[in-house]
Amino acid sequence: MQLGTRKVCVAWVLAVMLTSLLAACKSSPPAYTPPVRSYKKEPAQAAAANMQLALEYMKLGQLANSRECIEKALKEDPSNPDVQMTAGLVYERINETAKAERAYDAATVWARAIRTSKMPTRYFFAARARPQRAKSYSSR
Repeated sequence: MQLGTRKVCVAWVLAVMLTSLLAACKSSPPAYTPPVRSYKKEPAQAAAANMQLALEYMKLGQLANSRECIEKALKEDPSNPDVQMTAGLVYERINETAKAERAYDAATVWARAIRTSKMPTRYFFAARARPQRAKSYSSR
């Protein structure tokens, strides 16, 4: 009799375990929903990232990729002197000296503009073809 009772207990334990396993298989995790990206890209951060990419591509000798990245950076933050200086380096490396010179000039102008508060006046005189007057404001 003990053998029969033991078989019944084992059968019950197996039935309970099987039921538990089947119940666990029946319930599934919720479906995957992709995260919502509600933040905006900061132009200054994006420009800095593209500038770094341009430098890295230039180190690897991939000048076409470097040019593409620096042009993206220039579109995102053209008033950043570091981006302008890097653009000058890239353009100089790909033998576009006119663009390199413009980028170096822009880097110098923006660097001075950040340091001084006379930026609008200097640009006003420079835009009116009065370089001597603009120069006097930039040296103050």
